[in-house]
Amino acid sequence: LSLVAQEQLAFWFRELSRGTVLEGAELAFEVEGAEVCCPACGYRGPVGLEDRPEYHISLPTLRCPRCGAVVKVLRGRDCVLKSMRILSAGKKCEGGA
Repeated sequence: LSLVAQEQLAFWFRELSRGTVLEGAELAFEVEGAEVCCPACGYRGPVGLEDRPEYHISLPTLRCPRCGAVVKVLRGRDCVLKSMRILSAGKKCEGGA
């Protein structure tokens, strides 16, 4: 639900890292599924989202799979850089959140 296109992010990372210490580095994505809650019926869990052409233009309204009411998103909207590893000249440097 973060609206980050992995293919585009990877492409631009490769393009912008050319000629830098990051050239040749790889991105690894871990996608977290969305979780919603419904104020109308109390449903809490995943919500399905079809890949429809109109969603590439405007944001879809997420609805409860049980009753059809508009839901509140609990998780699955974020795009977070969790950690980074850099290997350079035989030295290893790691960092993470």
